[in-house]
Amino acid sequence: FASKVTLPSCATRQARIEFACRLFDAGRMSFGHAANLAQISHEQMSEEIERRGIPRYRYTAEHLEQDLEDALILYMVDAEV
Repeated sequence: FASKVTLPSCATRQARIEFACRLFDAGRMSFGHAANLAQISHEQMSEEIERRGIPRYRYTAEHLEQDLEDALILYMVDAEV
């Protein structure tokens, strides 16, 4: 018969954190939801993803395009004044 395996609480905590970090890194979960899943604070989550080399923010081509559009609008408004 199968016996129940019990992991130490520190192992389950680390598993939750690792799982949450992987989901966040894959873009499957927001930062806040990942911290909630891991049951840690946002500050601790920041430390965990930094430790794993996972960027908190990913600046995409779409972000750049939006920033350039916004800058152009601001420039045009300033030029009118």
